[in-house]
Amino acid sequence: MSTAPHGLSDRARAIVEAAEEAARAGRGDRPAAERTPVPRRPAPAALRAVQPPSAAPADVTAIPDPERLLALIQRIAVQAAEVRRRLDALSEEVGRREAVAPAPQPAPTDAPQDAPLPGPTDAAPDDTGADVAAAPVAAERPAPAPHGETARLVAIEMAVGGASRAEARSRLTDEFGIREVDGLLDEVYGRA
Repeated sequence: MSTAPHGLSDRARAIVEAAEEAARAGRGDRPAAERTPVPRRPAPAALRAVQPPSAAPADVTAIPDPERLLALIQRIAVQAAEVRRRLDALSEEVGRREAVAPAPQPAPTDAPQDAPLPGPTDAAPDDTGADVAAAPVAAERPAPAPHGETARLVAIEMAVGGASRAEARSRLTDEFGIREVDGLLDEVYGRA
């Protein structure tokens, strides 16, 4: 169920398995006579790190102390097991988050939020002489403040950008002429 980037999990597992195999081989699971002899060559950086400072220079072809090498291999095996455990935990967490991800929200309507709601224009008397009443739709929703949605977007952008509530208040007042911005700022920044 790995949701790690393609191939990353497999590579990590291969590294862990190789380290564990090296640890098993280094622990002496095989008799010394059956072990492959180590060719003499300059010590790699990892081995130079475990050699005591009193040891010969790093370019010497001597094999490090087998017990120190065994300790290093065992530490690598422990770290590899920890990496595997963390990788599995992360994979499970990603799977849980994907399983409970909220459904995408429906797209907003194309009608602008700042536009006044449509209503009857100059009403003409009908056949009976009665005036056509204004549509109750306009009374259902209060008229939006001028620049309401634009001001909201500016406030959100400022909040995301790290601007303080006072900075947002000042900009909304100066640029949009809005005097009562507390409600809008409460929605964007939370209650003060």
